[in-house]
Amino acid sequence: MVIVTTIRRDVLTLPAAPLGPDNPLPPLRLLRDGGTSHALKTVGDHRIDVRDRDDLPRDMARQAGYGPLHSLLPVRVRDGYGRERAPREFETIVIENDRLRATVLPGLGGRVASLVHKPTGSELLYRNPVFQPANLALNGAWFSGGIEWNIGATGHTTLSCAPLHAARVPAPDGGEMLRLWEWERLRDLYADAFDDLCHERRDDGESWTAATAALGREAIEALLAAGRTAEARSVWERLCPVIRARGRFRLIEARLLLAEERPEAARAVFEEGFEVADLREGAEAISELWSRLSDEPLPPFHDFRMRPET
Repeated sequence: MVIVTTIRRDVLTLPAAPLGPDNPLPPLRLLRDGGTSHALKTVGDHRIDVRDRDDLPRDMARQAGYGPLHSLLPVRVRDGYGRERAPREFETIVIENDRLRATVLPGLGGRVASLVHKPTGSELLYRNPVFQPANLALNGAWFSGGIEWNIGATGHTTLSCAPLHAARVPAPDGGEMLRLWEWERLRDLYADAFDDLCHERRDDGESWTAATAALGREAIEALLAAGRTAEARSVWERLCPVIRARGRFRLIEARLLLAEERPEAARAVFEEGFEVADLREGAEAISELWSRLSDEPLPPFHDFRMRPET
């Protein structure tokens, strides 16, 4: 018997309190000295004997070597939520076959908000009838209900109320499955997430290529912003040639070469020519990078700006 799984987008309407803005002030106070109230209670010195790691899953064994969390930096505290609730629509992704229907909230940490056993109509999870954040996550806002995904530190993840990336990818049985991902900034697991994706990749099909391109691009840009050039190069080298040849990635390559103090090689990328088809109107990414390479005007071939210079 073949079980056919479908994935579709939908909307869930709930009475919801506003999430509000993140706190603009950096959380300089160490967790052991106070931190956020719940984080102080949940973060402890959790250690696993090295002899026990052989029995753990690959990714869990790797992360078990990290010490306890001492700071929320560079994450901001999410404490701008309110208490007054009003009907609000949440984007959902519904994964369904003839037995189960799962409803996922990609905009709220990938929370599985509902899991229904279709033959009986039974809800298998606690389904919160409202969305009301409270100070229970490592960085503040958290809400109850469903299944949440925690990684990197003891406590409710800082991504509890944050949007995740979502992609439809091939499943091991030949069907489809949903993949969710985001950069876990407390433990800096972005490059590790790309490693895991490369490890899991099964073919050069369109879905896997799209997922690899999306995560690879974000990983490289984040690593370059953090000054971690060697790790950015490592991610670049594992991208397949068809991805590296795209205009957006040629621009990223030029940025990477410049970060490696190879300006002539970066300029050669411009001379070979590329076109960034998804560049937003008015974006200055190309001209700004060129200005770091040369005092000459931006070559007309690369001048896609939609407004005249002032």
